[in-house]
Amino acid sequence: MPARILIFSSENSDMRYASGLSIPDPFLWIKIDTKEYVLVSSLEYSRVRAQAKTGTKVVLLESIKLDHIKKPFQRRRNLADIAAAFLLSFGVTEAIVSERCWALHLETMREQGIRVKVQHPFFPERLVKKPEEIRAIKATGLVAKKALRHALQLIKESTIDWNDALVYKGKKLTSE
Repeated sequence: MPARILIFSSENSDMRYASGLSIPDPFLWIKIDTKEYVLVSSLEYSRVRAQAKTGTKVVLLESIKLDHIKKPFQRRRNLADIAAAFLLSFGVTEAIVSERCWALHLETMREQGIRVKVQHPFFPERLVKKPEEIRAIKATGLVAKKALRHALQLIKESTIDWNDALVYKGKKLTSE
């Protein structure tokens, strides 16, 4: 059975969905059979161990042995090299990645002997929203609507000064 791999920061919605984490730098989420792994740098390790979903194994990126994979030719090692080494340590040679996987990562894994398949959508179950997700989307829309109404009211009550700037109650009106 192929492993599933994401190599992104948590700005990617699939990564946020899979890991449940908020990490600004790219990291690895790997699922082998039913076991999930998050591979992170030493800077994030302690925090991620405390915040990871129950059952997810947190692994230090620097702990992955790379001596059994090919050395890159005319490029630097990247997270896909580490992902490939991790998969190969489990005897896994096939992986599924998101359509948003960088070409560099895709080719790196192939170079390391991993057969890679691109899947879209990566999480088909995300196409249909759950009731709690629908409630959250509605609540967010209501908050945005209220904020927009407030902003419009401020603009209505403002004047335009000599420099075409909006002034509200004697102060320049800004987006902050």
